Amino acid sequence: MSTLKCWNCGTPFHETPSQLPSPTSNSIPSTPYLVHSELHEEKEPTGELVTKLETTSKQVLRLEKLLTQQNEEVQKRQLQLQTEQHQAQEEFTSLKIKYQESLVANDQLRIDLLSLQEEHEKILSKLNMQKRNSQLERDMLRLNEKLLAEAEMRGEIELEKCQIEHELEDLSTKLFEEANKMVVEQKQLYAKIENRNETLEKQNAELVDLMTFQKEQLDELKLRVEELEKEKTQWASERAKLEKEKERDDAKCTNEPVNRASVLSRQESLYDSCYSSDAEGTASTGHVLTFHLCDYRFAEFKEYFESPKTPKNLLTSKFVKRCIAEDIDASMKFESMNVRGWFQQRKLTASIQGGTLIIETATRKPQSGCTLCLQIIQTPLFYRFFYEDNDSEAKEICPFCRDRLYTICEFYSYLRLLHAGIVKGSLQRIYLDCLRLKFRLFLARVGSNVTTDTLDEVRESDISSTS
Repeated sequence: MSTLKCWNCGTPFHETPSQLPSPTSNSIPSTPYLVHSELHEEKEPTGELVTKLETTSKQVLRLEKLLTQQNEEVQKRQLQLQTEQHQAQEEFTSLKIKYQESLVANDQLRIDLLSLQEEHEKILSKLNMQKRNSQLERDMLRLNEKLLAEAEMRGEIELEKCQIEHELEDLSTKLFEEANKMVVEQKQLYAKIENRNETLEKQNAELVDLMTFQKEQLDELKLRVEELEKEKTQWASERAKLEKEKERDDAKCTNEPVNRASVLSRQESLYDSCYSSDAEGTASTGHVLTFHLCDYRFAEFKEYFESPKTPKNLLTSKFVKRCIAEDIDASMKFESMNVRGWFQQRKLTASIQGGTLIIETATRKPQSGCTLCLQIIQTPLFYRFFYEDNDSEAKEICPFCRDRLYTICEFYSYLRLLHAGIVKGSLQRIYLDCLRLKFRLFLARVGSNVTTDTLDEVRESDISSTS
């Protein structure tokens, strides 16, 4: 008896064959076995995708084998039908010969009948001449009986002929109907197999694209790790220099009195003025944002701001990559991404980065809940979004997911305006605008300051007034 193995890793199953679906059945399993799923949870995504690709290839080969078997069965059935048709033709030929023979017999009977009629007339003439001849009367009776027998025989032959013709017509009709039915069934089966094959080929192509995309991400991560190693080495050397300078300053401080005003002025020179880009931004967040000029994140933004603006470095600079890793990726983690996988997240990210995402207020409340967080929408205000203008399928979302998508789109729009040179102002003010956008990303991610048109909103001012 052959041992059943896992489709992912090839490990033999410990369950009995009655508990598992038969691998030789014509039906294709819709989902892989889950017996060894716990063995594959900690594997790398690339290995899972390679295994899925091999599984898909095996399914394609299996479908091709099934298609070959179906074609062989169709050929066998066609040969059988041809044999039955040949036999029917032979029967038809024999019946036709019998029919011709019956026609010949009928003609012969007609000839005999005519001859009998002539003899009858002769006998009548003789009877007229010899009325009292009993022998002629007996001959006449005999001929009448023979005529009646021949007429009955002719009627039986014609009845058999009609029955044979009806049976032949019924047999031909049944044969053609059965042949047409078999051809239609085989065409439908072939169409289903072709559709399944096309679906598997598309899935295979998508898996190959995903593997390529992950390979590119892996190469990019390797380059990022190398850059981080270089930065780490550079920061280590700078830190060593700063420690030496600190030791020198400490040595000077022990020998000279400390001038507190100079220290304070030095600290103030390393700290920004803590202004906001506009009064409206301060009022909307309720916080005053500050940053340090010695912060490495500000140095990365300065490098991005002063670098030449090309389409390539819009999303490849250190500042943008850090914003994506720390803020945008965290805001893009929805519950539906765990269910539908990488394809939906990649499509949504591409539409946001390309500026094609459309978000609008929905008029009809969805019955299935939010598309992204998979929660039931309990607010009177709800939205829907499209990946692009040509997208005909609307995805309904709740106000919380809408605020997350809106803040991400707002951040990318500001980066595109900054990259195009439309945003004007000082370096510190533009950096504060970016910090305020990142702060709005955080608030949207935690569900704060979201407009839902409900009366259950709790404000900080209300809590402080009641306390």
